[in-house]
Amino acid sequence: MNTIHLTGFTTITLGGIEGLMLQYKPDIPKLVIKGTVLFPETEDELPALLHLTQKQINQVFAGKDIDLIVQQDEWILNKPLTRDQIRKIGIIPLHVHDHGVQDEFRVLEVLHVG
Repeated sequence: MNTIHLTGFTTITLGGIEGLMLQYKPDIPKLVIKGTVLFPETEDELPALLHLTQKQINQVFAGKDIDLIVQQDEWILNKPLTRDQIRKIGIIPLHVHDHGVQDEFRVLEVLHVG
């Protein structure tokens, strides 16, 4: 299990990668955040697909005043994140299982928030 920090995102979609065997509550539908994450032990910032439950997303975004709009089957930012919002989101540690790389994205499953 790795610990990461979300440093930015572009979209949130319902569903995940076909055939991916998720460990955390596999019977609960997952949302996928497409964004960038920081691996603190190596200080690498990489593009990633984060698989989370709705509850986990709420834990990350609660109180951050993030303005999302629905566009087709995904949620996107209505306005860019401020530095303060990025800092508040990025300070929350996410404990993840690494499923490897698909295209240019690290495929990660959030097991625990905080």
